[in-house]
Amino acid sequence: VLAVSIYLVSGTLGVGRSYLNQWIGQGVMVNLRRDLFGHLQKLSARFYTGTRTGEIMSRVTTDVNAVQQSVT
Repeated sequence: VLAVSIYLVSGTLGVGRSYLNQWIGQGVMVNLRRDLFGHLQKLSARFYTGTRTGEIMSRVTTDVNAVQQSVT
C-alpha cells in the first residue's frame, strides 16, 4: 500500500512539474515575441530598405525557435 501511494504521489508530482515547466516556458516565449516585435517596430526605415525581408524573417524565426527549444 505504501509503495502504491508513493508511486501515485511521484507520478502526480511529475505531471505537475511538467505542466509548470511548459507554462513557464510558454510565458517566456510570449514575452520574448512581444519584446522582439516591439524592437522590430522601432527599427528605422533605413534598416528595412537595406535588409532583405527573407533575411529578417529567417533570423527571427531561427532565433526564436532556438530559444524555444532551450526553454521548453
